[in-house]
Amino acid sequence: MVDAAINISGGTVVVNAEGDGIDSNGTATFSGGTVTVNGPTAGGNNALDSNGDLLLNGGTVTAGSTADMFEAPSSASTSGYLKITDSSALTQGSTIQVTDSSGTVVANYKITKSGVQLVLVSNKNIVKGQSYTVSVTSGSVDAASTTAASGASELGSFTAA
Repeated sequence: MVDAAINISGGTVVVNAEGDGIDSNGTATFSGGTVTVNGPTAGGNNALDSNGDLLLNGGTVTAGSTADMFEAPSSASTSGYLKITDSSALTQGSTIQVTDSSGTVVANYKITKSGVQLVLVSNKNIVKGQSYTVSVTSGSVDAASTTAASGASELGSFTAA
């Protein structure tokens, strides 16, 4: 039997999923590049699924999904991540903004599907153990913007795992 693995170390990967978004029968390691997973929105599936460790070791990973099958990244991951759950605020067309303690936006994720219950965000600016303010806006936000959108509603403070 051969161990299977998914390793993403660069480039841009965008997945629009109804079933599992990225699904490894072994480990899944993210160490570079930009990965965006939109969906799944039906129960029993997950945006990031692995039978082995799920390692966030660099790059940018953002994913919107259902919450019932959430797989927490391994504690051996070197990158921090935020797990954002507030299904009433995670509506199609809205954008999640993550702001650090200095008020700089460190991540944006536009929700492209209805039924999203959870958003996972990981990048070089999200550090394990640090707290971040998460807001949601219905306005259009550039993915690379570091400025908070006017009229955004604060969802609360989240600590990176």
